[in-house]
Amino acid sequence: MGIVRVKLTLINNDTAIRTELEDVVNRRFNVLDAQYFFEVVQPAKVASARNKNLRKAGITIDAGQRVQTDDYPGEPPYAHAGIHLWFNDPNEFNEIEWYSDRELNFIIEVGPDPELYLLPQELKPNQGLSTAFLHDHQARRFHNPFARNYPIVCVNGSTERSGALRNDAEVRAQRYYKFSVTLLGTEIKLDPHIDGH
Repeated sequence: MGIVRVKLTLINNDTAIRTELEDVVNRRFNVLDAQYFFEVVQPAKVASARNKNLRKAGITIDAGQRVQTDDYPGEPPYAHAGIHLWFNDPNEFNEIEWYSDRELNFIIEVGPDPELYLLPQELKPNQGLSTAFLHDHQARRFHNPFARNYPIVCVNGSTERSGALRNDAEVRAQRYYKFSVTLLGTEIKLDPHIDGH
């Protein structure tokens, strides 16, 4: 299979970005979302929210726990399938390809999911943890799960690829990432979820 093609479009009178997947891929990812949600993802979401509240109560969170960033805004208010990528199965999806049929410039960033950040070291209550930190690829190697440097820019809707997932222990452990798409010169942003298998 290999490549997940993600079409970038503007909706709502050009005030919001939407990603479109090919129908067969979207259906498959919806099935995977349902299969993994209650067993794997939901418990991680509950734990990360609990740990955020424990931090607010003055408790240090141990390394290896998941926690939400201080500025996590919540999920977007519309249905969207997560993108599922595999580390080393040649018969599965291992890379994203972004493109647009409009001549617009999109900036693409990537980082750990701010709802499900896996702490590499303990986090004290007075230490800040922002979503911007998760996009600082100099701060932690696993903040960028792909074998490509970010940010990247799709110029005039050009095709750009993510690079394959880096198959190392830190990226595998983090597992949950988000890519963000921003329309250059605006505040219009979208940040779909990526799940590494």
